[in-house]
Amino acid sequence: MTNQIIDDFITHDDVWQKKEQNHHLLIVLTVIFLIIFGLLVFRAWKLQINMGGYFKDLASGNRLRRVFILPARGLIEDKNGKALAYNEPAYALVISPIDLSKDSKERLSSYDVIKQALNIDIKNDIEQALSQGSEDEINFTIDISQKEALILAEKWSNLKGISIQDSSRRKYVNDVSEILGYIGKIQAEEWPDLKSKNYLLYELIGKSGLETEYQDYLRGQPGAKEVEVDALGKAKRVLANNEPVAGDNLKLTLDYNLQKKAKEILQTKLVENNLTKGSLVALDPKTGGILALVSLPDFDNNVFMNPLAQEEVADILSNPNQPMFNRAIAGAYPSGSTIKPVMAAAALQDGVVNANTTLWCGGSLDVPNQYDPSIVYHYNENVSAGYGYTDVYKALAKSVNVFFYQIGGGYQGFKGLGVKAIDDYMKIFGLGTKTGLDLPGESDGLVPTPDWKQQNQNEPWYLGDTYNLSIGQGNLLVTPLQVARYTMAIANGGMLYTPYLLAGIVDPNGKIIKNFTPTGSKITISAENLQIVRDGMRQCVTDGSCNQLQSLNISSAGKTGTAEDPAHSESTHAWYTGFAPYEDPQIVVTVMLENAGQGYDFAEPVAKDLLAYWQNNR
Repeated sequence: MTNQIIDDFITHDDVWQKKEQNHHLLIVLTVIFLIIFGLLVFRAWKLQINMGGYFKDLASGNRLRRVFILPARGLIEDKNGKALAYNEPAYALVISPIDLSKDSKERLSSYDVIKQALNIDIKNDIEQALSQGSEDEINFTIDISQKEALILAEKWSNLKGISIQDSSRRKYVNDVSEILGYIGKIQAEEWPDLKSKNYLLYELIGKSGLETEYQDYLRGQPGAKEVEVDALGKAKRVLANNEPVAGDNLKLTLDYNLQKKAKEILQTKLVENNLTKGSLVALDPKTGGILALVSLPDFDNNVFMNPLAQEEVADILSNPNQPMFNRAIAGAYPSGSTIKPVMAAAALQDGVVNANTTLWCGGSLDVPNQYDPSIVYHYNENVSAGYGYTDVYKALAKSVNVFFYQIGGGYQGFKGLGVKAIDDYMKIFGLGTKTGLDLPGESDGLVPTPDWKQQNQNEPWYLGDTYNLSIGQGNLLVTPLQVARYTMAIANGGMLYTPYLLAGIVDPNGKIIKNFTPTGSKITISAENLQIVRDGMRQCVTDGSCNQLQSLNISSAGKTGTAEDPAHSESTHAWYTGFAPYEDPQIVVTVMLENAGQGYDFAEPVAKDLLAYWQNNR
């Protein structure tokens, strides 16, 4: 029995030990469970509470897009309200970089589909945007019909981040390309500066002409909208919309009808004589406002608005006649005899001559070499017999070279102006520096000095250089606009206005933001001396080299010019500059035809035809 009791005790102790073990195991399991549960609770709290905003934003980003809306670019109008640059409805291929496939092969396949359908290679533009982390929608204006747009929109409905949308396209009227310029994509080197000014990567900005000069006014302010999109990035509904603000409109001094006629007349003259290059400037001498500004050959700036016209763009850029080079403001040429009114004013003001002074003007001015008198330099007249005794009126009317040689460099005891005074007076008339016209690309031209010649040609200044400078030859370089500007100052009694194109700025609602008033300075030539010069230019029409204008029903005054071209010794540039009516000048016209020949034969007829048109249509 004792053994039985012992056995029962042992059995009971085993049971107790097993129960104790089970109890410890239960505690361990409970602790483990509580730890795991605690971790799960903590994780849930972190995801839902602490990071809830993050995941909410992430989810929202997968269905919401902020789409920027480009504003309508401001209009550009002529003085009579004719729209010269405007916007017309169009369609756009719109790419949303954030919605494009993350798979490069799939993206490249999409690019190929677009290239085959539209002949537009968008690969580089898109991949550049992706590399820069841009989320801006990329807009390619495309020249397709409404029917084609609907077909493509349906055909590409399954392409991620690609759609066809309503848009607008910049349009330009003909005959004003050299003034208006064009707009284009932001280039890589431009982007850092423009990004800091809150531009969008694929905005179109001014690339030349007025489009560049007044970009900040014309641009307007982009808007933005919150759009709900599907998995392909296609818009489903607009949740919020901040409308863009259209750009301001520009009102010009330009007369489009006069501009068109001027280009037509100049083009006809060039074609008739198998020529290609020329320019014309017409301005208001009372203000300096540009009425017409022509450079030929020109280009169609609408070509730059069409991504499908790459061949046409390449033809323009590679044309050896440089149609995008604005010869009226950037072309620098010897002035020829159109400089003689400036020389006459300088000599009168400096007391070298007066209205009654006469100088003997034979067929040439013969100057012995100062070191070897047996060597004689002949500075020839434009007619071999010469003109005899000549005063300043006759010298201007007949364009007498020998008279201007003498008042410039002197001769046989007669003291001329000398190179220093000539340079000073040319600068007084605005030569050797930009006029300040509100167009990019102006040339300074060149008023040569002895120091300039020594530094640039490693030669001293000779008397012959002074003689050549006195008749607009040698190293003197002027632009047609500079010639028109000093002609204006002679015509209006001495005001050297800054030429300008922009007359005013008007906001989209018609409110005047700014009106521009003429600016300039009074040149240091007396009214009496300027009147003598005007009278001489009048005699050029009544009894001189400008006599073709005598047949007009309007009085005028002018000066022809023929300038040697150092690059083409066999041909000369043809010039004319003048104003009308003589009694009350209201228009200045300056014409230059490159390598055409005599100013009388080629430039003057262009001015005559334009003045006839202006007289009948002003």
